[in-house]
Amino acid sequence: MESDLGIRWVIALPLEAKPIRSRFGIEILVTQKPYRVFRDTENLHWLVESGVGSYHAAAATMFLHQVSQAQSWNAWVNAGIAAHATLPLGTPCLIDKIYQASSGQIHHPGVTFPTRCRKYSLITVDRPEAECPEDSLYDMEGAAFFTIASRL
Repeated sequence: MESDLGIRWVIALPLEAKPIRSRFGIEILVTQKPYRVFRDTENLHWLVESGVGSYHAAAATMFLHQVSQAQSWNAWVNAGIAAHATLPLGTPCLIDKIYQASSGQIHHPGVTFPTRCRKYSLITVDRPEAECPEDSLYDMEGAAFFTIASRL
């Protein structure tokens, strides 16, 4: 039975996607290029492995939108590992501000549900950062993902 609700996951790397696929029973659907797409048997959870970088995040988000026939009420989630100066690897965080380093654009996704996760700013960069001077998370996909997903 197909659900009217749904979550669309955009994940850069297979190792980041593995626990989500396992948790929700998401199986491979599309294996050919440009991106691998997965879904569960109820068509509730769909996942695409985008690869690293803003271009891939944006293109994979659009690709998943088309393949999954996503509706405007479907939730979009970008999850993965982000760099931080002091947080231990695996610390769960939510993003409430996204800064695109190359353009200076700022986005405010807004977290509308109660959570115990600490909220952080995310700085999206074009290359991996050797140092993370601010108390922010650093990634290479977040701003592009949000720009596209928030319009869908």
